[in-house]
Amino acid sequence: MLELSEIMEPLTVAYKTMGNIQHNFSVYADSGSFQTSSCNTTLPSKPLSEMSSSPDLLFILSPFSQTKKESPCLEQTIRQLSGNNTVIVGVGKGIQWLYESKVIGPNHISSGLIDRSVNGNVSIRRGLLYSIRQNTVLCVGGSACLDMTLKLISVMHGKEISVKTAEKLSCPLIRSPKHHRYETQTLTTDWPQDLKDVSILMKNNIREPLKITEICTHLNISSYQLHLLFKNHIGIPPAQYYGDLRIMQVHTLLSETNLSIKEIAKETGHTNISALYKKFKQRFGEPPCLSKSSSAF
Repeated sequence: MLELSEIMEPLTVAYKTMGNIQHNFSVYADSGSFQTSSCNTTLPSKPLSEMSSSPDLLFILSPFSQTKKESPCLEQTIRQLSGNNTVIVGVGKGIQWLYESKVIGPNHISSGLIDRSVNGNVSIRRGLLYSIRQNTVLCVGGSACLDMTLKLISVMHGKEISVKTAEKLSCPLIRSPKHHRYETQTLTTDWPQDLKDVSILMKNNIREPLKITEICTHLNISSYQLHLLFKNHIGIPPAQYYGDLRIMQVHTLLSETNLSIKEIAKETGHTNISALYKKFKQRFGEPPCLSKSSSAF
């Protein structure tokens, strides 16, 4: 239950930072038995049938396996909560349950926030860590829950509280929703070796970027094979992946060094400062000069 830890810890820190000790968390499960988080913290849970209050935030972390008799009542309760002021958050497999319960629907597919496979499974769109739309939030799960929760704190209580929370959690960078899922891990274990080799080659050539054709020649694969690898396993073109690695390195150097923007541009292979500013703002929502003074975002 990594998600539970990544959600509850930043919220607890944020409320303590605000001096608000009136917050209360409740964990619900099918059986109402004790639940254990990834950090081995054991928490009591309540039966789903007792979910009757109107919380500020409601996190659906996994599908419910309640009986058909209980299901309509629970679904109706959550749909009513989503129509009020409760923020409904679907995490990982919880997104599937929200879709089947019609809390989220076809409009989330048409707007490109979620994908539906041929077998009916629903998940957040490849390339997104999380999505915040009014009172409905979707998150891929895992470590992305920390980024999503910090962003929620920023939206609900202000950026200053979110930054202070991130600092107390020793979190130097809050990833935006546009960060791709491949950035949650160094090398995905189920990537084919060719894709791992491409990723390593790109990371080792940030300062003097290679052309895609040069990468293909170096690894003895065709351009078609390369694009197919990225399409099947990452969901974006190789040039975009390469560009993302370089712009992430810009952010890292801004946060961890005293280099000037001009020096950082040289270290990351950006010959056009104006283009660098544009790319950085598209990714992080602010120009590099502002990011340097607020490294938590």
